[in-house]
Amino acid sequence: MEYHAFRQAREAGGEGLADRLLEQIRDYNQYDCDSTLALRDWLLARAGGHGVEPRGADPAAADEPERSDQAVEVARLEERLRDGVPEQDRSADGQARAMLAAAVGFNRREDKPFWWAHFDRLKTSLDDWPDQREVFVAESAELVGDWAKPTPRSRPHRQVRLVGRWGAGSQTGAGTHVKAVFDTPVDGCHDVPVDALLGCSRSGVMVQSVDLDAEGRDVVVIDETLPKDTGEHAVLPVALVPGNPVPMGNIDGAVREVAQAVLDAGGNFPPLPAFDLLRRLPPRLTSGGLPGNRGVG
Repeated sequence: MEYHAFRQAREAGGEGLADRLLEQIRDYNQYDCDSTLALRDWLLARAGGHGVEPRGADPAAADEPERSDQAVEVARLEERLRDGVPEQDRSADGQARAMLAAAVGFNRREDKPFWWAHFDRLKTSLDDWPDQREVFVAESAELVGDWAKPTPRSRPHRQVRLVGRWGAGSQTGAGTHVKAVFDTPVDGCHDVPVDALLGCSRSGVMVQSVDLDAEGRDVVVIDETLPKDTGEHAVLPVALVPGNPVPMGNIDGAVREVAQAVLDAGGNFPPLPAFDLLRRLPPRLTSGGLPGNRGVG
């Protein structure tokens, strides 16, 4: 709201009011950052006083090795697109370049909280997991269908019935892809990140049904696929967590192509609809005009 008020004041020519609003926003954010840092220091001090060693983040854990080159490419594209673009008082083209730079790595940034939460769970004892949405912690597990190939050319599947609790607000239903977590992971079948206490399924796991038992506990039946070139095993999962984020590879690739087209044109925008949209230019029409905005009622 405050930033919107600042933008309105600046567009209306009220430089004095706009400057005051921007200063208030800056002061608020500064206070928020200082308070967060103070809280962090206080929590570390409390942890140290109780003999709890701080555990740093593992920034490499959330990125597959084969994506490292892509991350470097994205960073370079963003840097080159932002080169010469001021933080404030941008021209229409400067704003378009800044928006394009932000779009290049948008989905990658959006996925990071998911992977941070995922790897943090695997590094934590199941008893210490917080109540989290779409996370299922099992009290018991039983095999209802052992490994078998549905078709001669498919990989083996099995069905497991889990009884336990979903996190508050969970809405996972039949047909949802999830990950299964194991407290005794099998080498080759399960991923075990560095410093992890638990393992996670490498292959696909789908929820077949979700129900309640007579005691009101959640009952979930899953279909688990055996990873390629691995042997069958009898270890049953102890929890279910959300499956991978929706892959955005094609979309990200298209955005990178658009960004590269701008750089190849010397920072100029080729006459394409995507760039007209970023620059807030009216559509290029071959004839006639745009339809009018008809009121309702």
